[in-house]
Amino acid sequence: MNGSDVNKKLERGLFPVSIKFLKATPGFSDLQRPSDLTFATGVLDSVSEQSYRIDAAWDSKTGTMTLSKNAAGEGLWIPYVGNGASVSAGIAQMSKRGLGTYTPTVLGGGGISWVVTGPFSGCHSAVFSVGNDKVFAHIVTQASGYTADTVANQVANIALQLGIPAPAATAYPQVASGLGEGFVFWMRIGATWYRRVVYAFAGKVTSVEAKTTI
Repeated sequence: MNGSDVNKKLERGLFPVSIKFLKATPGFSDLQRPSDLTFATGVLDSVSEQSYRIDAAWDSKTGTMTLSKNAAGEGLWIPYVGNGASVSAGIAQMSKRGLGTYTPTVLGGGGISWVVTGPFSGCHSAVFSVGNDKVFAHIVTQASGYTADTVANQVANIALQLGIPAPAATAYPQVASGLGEGFVFWMRIGATWYRRVVYAFAGKVTSVEAKTTI
């Protein structure tokens, strides 16, 4: 599926949303495992470049979108490493410290046309513009029993890695609601990127936000 395909399954209009369930195979825990286990790429203090190439399958009978790793897919998944990870030198890391994670540069008009990450229950999503290209990120907040750098510092660290000024706070909104866990989708339709948040409880979709331009 490409970004336009994904958006159509999430689109709202005169009829109820198409999607009813959001799942992963073999499970979201597999997608949350750091893709770079040695933390050798894009590391600076409290952030690390981490992502998986993925695809999505659609079951029209049940309204289920299932995400899975696929080296040929047009999507990217950003792992959530908010509950800490054992890492090597280069990160101000201690036991039970969360890390912000971000994608490699997604080229405008390139082979990646959508990006997704989650779950969110108070963390922030972020977008960085590098010319016509984009970098997407999952900026963590401190979970109970864990530590994390400030949101602003994580954003500044990623911007420093990219060699660009840190974006304004409006570029990294918090994702939180009482509607379940949030999953942020960014989708390229034509030459324009859009953002949409899907909320789910135990895989059952409870709400889908309207798409906004980024």
